[in-house]
Amino acid sequence: MLALFGLCLVAGVWGFPYLWFAVVRNRIELRTSFTPRYVVVGDEVKLGFTFSNTSLLPCPLVELSVELPPGLSANEDGTGRFIRFRTFVGARQQMDVTVTCYATRRGLQRMQYYPVYLTVNEGFGLQSLYLQRRDESMLRIMPKMLPELAFQPEFQSITGDIERFHWMYQDETRLRGIRDYQPGDPLKYIAWTASASQGKWMTKEFSASTDVSVCLMLNAQMFEDYWMGVRQNEFDALCEMLLTVAVQLHEKRFQVRFVTNAALLRRLRSGTLGNLSAASIRAVLGEVDAIAVESFTKTLIHHAAGESVQQSFLIFTSYEDEELRTIMDEERKKGRLIKVFYGPDAKIHPTAEKRPGGSIAREVYG
Repeated sequence: MLALFGLCLVAGVWGFPYLWFAVVRNRIELRTSFTPRYVVVGDEVKLGFTFSNTSLLPCPLVELSVELPPGLSANEDGTGRFIRFRTFVGARQQMDVTVTCYATRRGLQRMQYYPVYLTVNEGFGLQSLYLQRRDESMLRIMPKMLPELAFQPEFQSITGDIERFHWMYQDETRLRGIRDYQPGDPLKYIAWTASASQGKWMTKEFSASTDVSVCLMLNAQMFEDYWMGVRQNEFDALCEMLLTVAVQLHEKRFQVRFVTNAALLRRLRSGTLGNLSAASIRAVLGEVDAIAVESFTKTLIHHAAGESVQQSFLIFTSYEDEELRTIMDEERKKGRLIKVFYGPDAKIHPTAEKRPGGSIAREVYG
């Protein structure tokens, strides 16, 4: 009897790992999430892992390891992109683990390109299960603003020095954005959906029909052939410059349009995103890629053909050749104001010049 018991015990110890492996292998799920989903460079990010075991057997040892996307760091000083930890998950249980990361680089961070590796065993180490899980969670890291004084001379050359204020009604067909409710705002302008989601009263803000329209153009082309490569740090610097100017223009009630030849999420060609608020432009800059999908000269020609010469172009670029300069000169001869903001390490054609722009004659209506 004792021998039979010993034989059953040995058989159980030998067979349990195989039974555990067969039961658990297809009953493990893993999800990742970012909180919040929009952050600024330098902010903390909560990366959550949800490990679910839907089988009837426990997972005594679960080891998780993952390489973070290039825009995230495991340490506040920007070093370290690997996360590894161990945990225990019982039968038909769910385990939530949250780790703190730090946003170090602007751009869209996608976990689908960085799989999570799991090592699970039955507790004795006799049978291990190796899994790889991919998730569709994304994080948008938005650029920081530069100090306002960084563009003060250039900005005054765009807006002018004197503003004359006139009273007039807002144009309800020109939604400018959403802001906090202020006493005296008309009841019909309350943004009910935004108020419900934010937990406070929000109101719609409209532009006047006489507001001046300015188009901000971001160039992702860094080489003679636009497809030759990218310069990530240089492109990120252009995004910071554009955001700083966009915020200042929005504060002065300019209508701001945004055009780029860079790749956007679910957009494989360049295009115009229309009138955007400063917050919307910042969100777009959090997902725009440093890859150019066409030459900037082609983008400029296409957009200029469909816009009035009264619309001013503010171009943010780190590459300018003779062809692009010729197109800009032709637009200037038509009467269009073109102001060029160059990146910190711009590559300018030897015959090209960093030409100053004019100013936008305007009146501010309130």
